[in-house]
Amino acid sequence: MRHLATALFLAYAALAASADPPTRDQVREWIAQLADDDAARRDAAQARLMDLDDSWKPALREALAAATDAEARARLANILESLSRPQWIADFPAALEKARAANKPLLVLATPGAPDGFA
Repeated sequence: MRHLATALFLAYAALAASADPPTRDQVREWIAQLADDDAARRDAAQARLMDLDDSWKPALREALAAATDAEARARLANILESLSRPQWIADFPAALEKARAANKPLLVLATPGAPDGFA
């Protein structure tokens, strides 16, 4: 009987793989773009904001409190919720690299077989 071992990796890392962290002005610009008329710009800004680390939570909370645009508010709330959840990564080398880049711990969990709903 064969058992496939599938490892689930939890990396407490939210930093993008870029060498330079974003500046406060860049983050402000991305926040402003959440209310842009162009959906592609809104989506791109949200993706960039999702890659921020926990240190940006206070700035994002301030932006949420000040936001008047309904979509920007919803996106900011989604971003903050996402930053508060642990990040599951199924690719060990990628998880390790991300954890090292963020100087964060890496927790590895393994289960026999493939968990339901996880590819």
